[in-house]
Parts: sequence; C-alpha cells; structure tokens
Amino acid sequence: MRTQIASQCAADSRPDPDPISRPMWCRFRCRSSDELLDCLKIIAAQQGRISIALIAATPNVPSPQTYRTRFGSLVKAYRLLGYKAIWNEQRVEQKYRVQAIRSNLLSQIAALSGGRVTIDISPTRHARLRLRTGRLVSVIASRCLFGYNSSLRWLVKPVPAERKYIALVARLNEGNNDLKDLFVISPIRDFSSLVVSVNDARLQQGFRLGNLVDFFETVQTVAER
Repeated sequence: MRTQIASQCAADSRPDPDPISRPMWCRFRCRSSDELLDCLKIIAAQQGRISIALIAATPNVPSPQTYRTRFGSLVKAYRLLGYKAIWNEQRVEQKYRVQAIRSNLLSQIAALSGGRVTIDISPTRHARLRLRTGRLVSVIASRCLFGYNSSLRWLVKPVPAERKYIALVARLNEGNNDLKDLFVISPIRDFSSLVVSVNDARLQQGFRLGNLVDFFETVQTVAER
C-alpha cells in the first residue's frame, strides 16, 4: 500500500527536467502547493486518514517540515483539504511551534551577545544558555492558558535538572505563536512548575528583559542579588 501511494504521488507531480542534479530538498520544495496537497489527498484516500507518521513514512512524499514551511503548519495544510486534524495532531503542531520559537530566541540572544553568551547542550540534549563566566541559564517557553473566567495564565515549567539555574521566562501570546514578554528570574528551586498571571509578583521580582542585547547584564544583576 505504501508503495502504491508513493508511485501515485510521484506520477501526479510535474516532471523534473533535471532530477539528479537537484538536491532532495529542492525536488520537494520546488513543487507547487497544489502538488504538495495532492500527496496528502492520496494518503487520505488510500489510508482513510492523514498523520505525521504516515507523511514521514511514505516514500516520495515531502517531509512534515516541508509542509510546515510551505503552509505554516500541518494543521493549516489539512484545513485546505477540508480534513479536520485530530486533537493529538494539533497538540504536536503546537509543541513544534513553541520549540521553534524557543530555539529562535536562544539563537538571537547568542548572536547579539558579542560572544558573551553561547548555546549549551545538556547531556539530555536540552539547549540552555551559557554566559562567558560559565553560568548556565535555563530558558523556559511559557505557554498561555485560559484560567477561571477566561483570565490569562502562563505555565512556567522548568526542566527538573535546571531548577537550580537562573531562568529566562519567555511568555507567549494568547495564540502561543509568538513572544509576549521576557523575564529573568531567580532559580525556581521549590516548585516543579508555576502558573502565573499577567502581573504576577513572582515575575515582577525579577527583571523584565526589553532588549535581548541586555541579556548578559540582566543575568549578572539577578545573580548578584
């Protein structure tokens, strides 16, 4: 069945005048949006459903990342087909989006630091920031939640092994698709997670980071308290 899907998807694509010389990513990304969606239609018709696992496992079908790049997310691509994504797919896409925002934030801080801050990878493959002084800083992407009476709340959940570090809390907006604000706070030693409000005192006790260029100095200030 998988081979049948792959063959049909390849046949429905426009012929590539020079497929050998083109890199693999270009063979997929140079396809039109309609051609990318046609591959999903074929998977749905043959399998009765679409999933990230099916897309990734089917030969000659672009990767899930290709669809994210072209359409913004897999869920948006599904909607263009009139296919309703199941809850788990939406959750995976939101997790991917939050991870991408966090990774981009780490990269920006390191790039703007003038060599004073680098990205450090832990033994468990978790990225954090390391100051030139050797100090490690945990970076927490804080998702927005809707609390009682539709009030906004944010989940601050550090990696357990990083609760002893100063933390950069990156609160996301209501759609969890962009940054809202940033706070550098003291280590969250006594809690596995926190739920904070808009003007939460626990964040206000730290320092709001208005400019990424000031990250190094702000962390030093919190450390000297």
